[in-house]
Amino acid sequence: MYKSKEQKAITLIALIITIIVLLILAGVTINVLIGENGLFKTANDASNKYSKAAAREKLEAVLMDVQINRIIKPQYNDEDLNMAIQQNNMKINGDIVTVDGWQFQIDKTIPQIMVSLENGKESNDIVINHEMQYSANYKEEKIIITISSLVELSTVKINNENVMATNNNDGTYTVEKIINNNGTYSVYVEDIKNEYKVKNIRIIGLEQDLIIWTDEELKEFANLVNSGREYEGKTITLGASIDLSNICHKESETISSISWTPIGNESKPFKGIFNGNKKTITGLYINSNSSIQGLFGFSDGGQFKDLNIVGIVSTSRQ
Repeated sequence: MYKSKEQKAITLIALIITIIVLLILAGVTINVLIGENGLFKTANDASNKYSKAAAREKLEAVLMDVQINRIIKPQYNDEDLNMAIQQNNMKINGDIVTVDGWQFQIDKTIPQIMVSLENGKESNDIVINHEMQYSANYKEEKIIITISSLVELSTVKINNENVMATNNNDGTYTVEKIINNNGTYSVYVEDIKNEYKVKNIRIIGLEQDLIIWTDEELKEFANLVNSGREYEGKTITLGASIDLSNICHKESETISSISWTPIGNESKPFKGIFNGNKKTITGLYINSNSSIQGLFGFSDGGQFKDLNIVGIVSTSRQ
C-alpha cells in the first residue's frame, strides 16, 4: 500500500521514539540522547526533512492541477491560482506560499516552485534591486544586482546556485551574473540572523525563442521589437490568453484613453514566427492616424499562426 511522505515521517518518528525509550531503559547517557549529535537532534532533523518534503509534495500537486487548468481554461489567471492554493489550506503572499509552516517561492507564470525557503522569517531589512545590460547582438545579458541590508549577509543564490556577493562596506552588496537564456531567475538572500528576502527577475530580452504569459510581457516584447530586436528564425509563443485592457483602453469617465503601439515598424520590423498557440488576445485598443495599425505594425518575412484577436481599431485618417 502506498504511503505519502508525511505518513512515512510519522512512522519514522514513532520508531525513533521507541528506540530512545528502550535506550533510556538500558541506561544510555543523556549526552547520547540530547548532545550535539544526539538521537533527539537526529530525530528532529529527520522529522523536519520529511515534513518539508511532504509540504513540497502537496504544493507540487496543486501547481500541477493549475497547469492543467491553464491549458483547458484559456482565461485562467493569478486570481484562480491564488484561490486554488488557499482552498488547499495553504497561504499565499505575492509569490511566497506557506505549506504546513514551510515556505516556497513560486513562479506564477508557469507555475512551478522556484526556491524552498525553509521555515524562516522574511526580512524587512533586505532590499533587492537590479539592472540589465545586454550585449550588442542581444545573445547574452549581464544582471547587476544590488542588495541593501542592515544585517551582514550569509548567503546569496540565483536559481538555487550560490553566487559571490561583493561587500561594498556601505551596507550594500553587488552581484553580477551573465545570463544566456530567457526565463525567470530567482534571487535568494539570507542574512546571519537566518532571515531572508527573495525576488523573481523575469528575463525576456534575449533574442531567442520566447514564451509570453502576461499583458506586461507582451508590452515589453513590443518595446523590444520596436527598439531593434528582430527575432529572425525565432519562435514567440503565447503561453496563455491575454487581456490587454490594463495596457490599452478607450477613454472613460475615470481613465484617459491609451492606444496600443503596434509591434514592429518599417525601420524595425518583426522577422520571427509568432505562434498564438490557439490563445486569444482581448482588449486591444488602437486609435491612431497612422496607416500601420494592428497588434503588429510591420513584418519582414514574419509568420503568424493560431492567434485570435478581439479589440477596437479606429482612425480619423482620411
